[in-house]
Amino acid sequence: MDHYKVLGLERNASKTEIREAFKKLALQYHPDKHSNSSQTVIDEFTDKFREISEAYEFLITDQAIFDNSNGDDSGETSIRREPKYRASGTFGDGVWNYEGDVDPESIKNFFYGVAFAGVLIVGSVVLKAAKRMLD
Repeated sequence: MDHYKVLGLERNASKTEIREAFKKLALQYHPDKHSNSSQTVIDEFTDKFREISEAYEFLITDQAIFDNSNGDDSGETSIRREPKYRASGTFGDGVWNYEGDVDPESIKNFFYGVAFAGVLIVGSVVLKAAKRMLD
């Protein structure tokens, strides 16, 4: 999807121009403004409104980095987004790096939770086996 084209903008549009184009189109295509229309028309306007909203959110986000170095005139923009989180560290003799949109602390907590659950399950199995052996 060409986000600029959806909003009817040139590629060098400022954030103010992006906001103004979005407001204009959002008012025009908002599904609530067409609530008395047929369901087909409401669905079309809902889809268009979602497309407009997605284009606006993408273009207005400071994390979006546009890279037009693909050299063709297709009008498509290849996009690379900056990750929300970066982390790095050492593990034994190695070094690890992480770039992504999930908080590394959440990942660590997830694996600790899985490990703890595994210990509980294995411990339960061992205790049951020991009990059967003693009976």
